[in-house]
Amino acid sequence: MYNRDFVSVEYAFSSLEKEGCEYKENTHLHADAFRFGKTELIGEIVKGTADILEKRLRNIIFDQREKQSGKLQQSFKSDINELRDIGKDMKNWENTKKNDPIWILIGDLVFIIGALLDHAKGVKEE
Repeated sequence: MYNRDFVSVEYAFSSLEKEGCEYKENTHLHADAFRFGKTELIGEIVKGTADILEKRLRNIIFDQREKQSGKLQQSFKSDINELRDIGKDMKNWENTKKNDPIWILIGDLVFIIGALLDHAKGVKEE
């Protein structure tokens, strides 16, 4: 059906960790959180992901035009803050259905975001 499974979703989120940008110890980054749709745990992962993205964003050099109000850098910051707010709210959400493929889709998007951040910073695969 899909090339990825819930372990790869876990891996997608953990692959964002780079150079001092890590999930907090109390973040339960585990495939079962996604597999069983445990939104409270996923919310913690989402908040941790926002923290990591914020730290990684600091490593990107934006030109003056991109730093202007309403431009690229500000857009990233506001989107990351919104992601963090969603993570906080998820503790109040109902769990999603078991084996919901939406998490595989989200995992793929996280892989893409990680690759774009690596590219923006000039990180090359070895």
